Amino acid sequence: MIDKHLRILIVDSLHAHVVQIEKMLNRMGYHCIATASSDREGRQLSRAGLRRFDVLLAADHMVRKPDVGGAAFDAYAIANVFIYGRPADSEQVSLASHGERYWRCGSPEYLVLEWFMARSRRSLPQACDNPSRVPCTESPGYFALPGAR
Repeated sequence: MIDKHLRILIVDSLHAHVVQIEKMLNRMGYHCIATASSDREGRQLSRAGLRRFDVLLAADHMVRKPDVGGAAFDAYAIANVFIYGRPADSEQVSLASHGERYWRCGSPEYLVLEWFMARSRRSLPQACDNPSRVPCTESPGYFALPGAR
């Protein structure tokens, strides 16, 4: 089942690419989208907020650091990664994967992006790591709407 509530982060310095990708995602029904125009801004956004992003869409030149010998997108801590604009002559990168990983030469096309998004899964919130924990309704901070039991 496709999850239309995935939190998506787009990292690209070219505004035209960001707008194009965002429009495609909106057409697919995804609206929880944040954008960053630099690697630094993207990493700051990925650490901000109560819930982490589920999908990273980024230009290759923004997240690949040839001077350090590899990809820097692991700093984002996002499981589903779609990297586009990768040079055709670049070396093959093998990645340990806990989610979907996809590398593409050139800009993302609608059908490829749709396929990737359908395969992407939402990251579980930290609170769900222990399913035996239930909310304490007896605590003074608990709030319930009138009529709720």
